[in-house]
Amino acid sequence: MPPSFTITTPVPTIPASATGRAEVIFTVSNTSGVPSRAMAKIVPSGDTRAEWLSIAGESERDFPMNGIEQFAVVAAVPAGVPEGSYPFRVDVVSARKSGEEHVEGPVVTLAVPARVVPPPPKNYWWIIIAVIALLLVGGVAAYLKLRPSTVTTDTTATTETTATTDTTPTTDTTPTVTDTVVDNSVETPNVINAPIAIAEADIRRAGLNPLRNPVTDNLIPIGVVKDQRPAAGAKALPGSDVVLDVVSPVTPPEPELVEVPDVMGADADKAVRTLRAAGFQVAMHLKPSFLVPRRRVIFQKPVGGSKEPRGATVMITIN
Repeated sequence: MPPSFTITTPVPTIPASATGRAEVIFTVSNTSGVPSRAMAKIVPSGDTRAEWLSIAGESERDFPMNGIEQFAVVAAVPAGVPEGSYPFRVDVVSARKSGEEHVEGPVVTLAVPARVVPPPPKNYWWIIIAVIALLLVGGVAAYLKLRPSTVTTDTTATTETTATTDTTPTTDTTPTVTDTVVDNSVETPNVINAPIAIAEADIRRAGLNPLRNPVTDNLIPIGVVKDQRPAAGAKALPGSDVVLDVVSPVTPPEPELVEVPDVMGADADKAVRTLRAAGFQVAMHLKPSFLVPRRRVIFQKPVGGSKEPRGATVMITIN
């Protein structure tokens, strides 16, 4: 008995980033011919640890007849894991009335690169302290040089009265208020060619809001970001939207429905020509009858006037 589900993935190997992050899409198709429900589970092998891998979203889902679901597996490899290849696969367990059916998926290898430990940050505090000290000394010297001096003016008002007037220039000590504009914008990260789960996490980590825009592209794997708006490096206010063009499966077009001609009682040859001209295939069955003339249509399915997809088969019974 053929399996009720098929499992595919676009690539056999996925590289982990420098931070140990990676993602791969598994496409599960219901081939049982009836609606079903199934659960996806990750099966690590070799030195792969189960805690590194997780399924984004619900792992158990309902499948309509001929339905397709995609399961995104996100890898987060901790620091200290040696460089190497770590295999795993995704299996599907189908819950059916006759019992559970287990379908194994293809093996995908997670390629973990060698980790480079960054050098400890250098201590620049002594440079900062020296600059502050120079600014303070320069400010004090400028103040002492430019501060105003007291001027005394002697004035004789009349020949009888002499008055000495001391005048001191008035200095406006009202503080000046300067408007300060704080630039709190953030830089949009570059997430082009990244899996959608990692791209959304990077966008949120930058304080922005990711929005998915499904697009199609035969050259880029499903679930990968093709383009982004705003562009990478552009300035944006926190909370702004970043539109991500993510490659999605192509949805098959709805079949064209055509009205079935009514050929009941028609001559067999004419009935076949009429049905084929309307875009249908014809299946004929013979059933001898003495109640109607020979080679006449005595039964048809679907009935005339109903709507069926173009190219469907109409069965007619001829006496």
